[in-house]
Amino acid sequence: MPPVNTAGPPGNRGASRWAGLVFGGLGFGMFILGLGLGADRLVVFHTWPEVEARVIESRVVTKGSQHSAYIRVEFDLPGRKVATRPASDYRSGDYGWIAETVDRFPVGSTAPVRYNPRDPQKARVEVGFNFNTLGTPLLLLGVGLVFWGVGVLAARSARLAGAEASARNRAEAARLARNQYRGVAGFVGVIGLASLGAGVALLRPALAEREWPVVTARVERTDIFTRSAAAKKHSPTALYVGRVFVAYEFGGKSYQTAYPLRNASSDRAKTERMLAAIRPGDPRAVRVNPANPYQAEAADSWPLVLPGVFLFTGLVITGVAGLVLRSAPKVPAAA
Repeated sequence: MPPVNTAGPPGNRGASRWAGLVFGGLGFGMFILGLGLGADRLVVFHTWPEVEARVIESRVVTKGSQHSAYIRVEFDLPGRKVATRPASDYRSGDYGWIAETVDRFPVGSTAPVRYNPRDPQKARVEVGFNFNTLGTPLLLLGVGLVFWGVGVLAARSARLAGAEASARNRAEAARLARNQYRGVAGFVGVIGLASLGAGVALLRPALAEREWPVVTARVERTDIFTRSAAAKKHSPTALYVGRVFVAYEFGGKSYQTAYPLRNASSDRAKTERMLAAIRPGDPRAVRVNPANPYQAEAADSWPLVLPGVFLFTGLVITGVAGLVLRSAPKVPAAA
């Protein structure tokens, strides 16, 4: 009996194969990069000498939507004094976290620094089994595994489609097609469950954030940064986002934070007019985390939006996985 071709045109199998190669290659590359970066950080931890350095500069630097901790130190070595800016992964869109980091390194204090014995200008601050040291490698490893999983799924789909095209009878073709549907449904289902898990994990702190006390902050300055967004013709366009920097008092101590305004626009002049109405010294209500006063949000923020998006997305994706599974062809009974 000639093969029963139910797998669609060969072009579809070729597209799946290429998608598998592309995503698998990207995932493998990210995973290897994460391994290499992690190994490099472990080399720093185990082989670079540690010294107590004096902090000579410590401030928050803002570039675009990201904030980073700019820290300069100096330390003494035999016959010389070294002044350098040690590397770190202290950069984030969360101003409060970076401000808290900077406050941990006030000018005149000391900080543990590891330096390259062959080039002491190359140094790293707070090296250890922490987010600052291993956060980026772990992120690359995780993203690499996700991309690799997509690549494996696409390659498996191409392999099953090829086997289905060469099936000796309709029962075998249906069985191979059903396995293909199950693989897709399983992978999509895992993504959906992961999204649901993230939504559940974010829901509790979001509900707690709604109960944070509201205090009156003072505007220090405003600025504009850009974000990319898809235009109607699917070409990227710039969105201009207004941002407000404020200072506030909580528990007898002064803090600072920054948050973007919701009304982003592709018209920079419109954003500038909106910010012109916000002057230094103006009062702004912010919601402050009493357990960590560095963490603050605008009082009119919507903390339930992010967990809601994850929960809704997870439900939709899980539902799609169920539909894919239900759409799997039935294997006919043997004649």
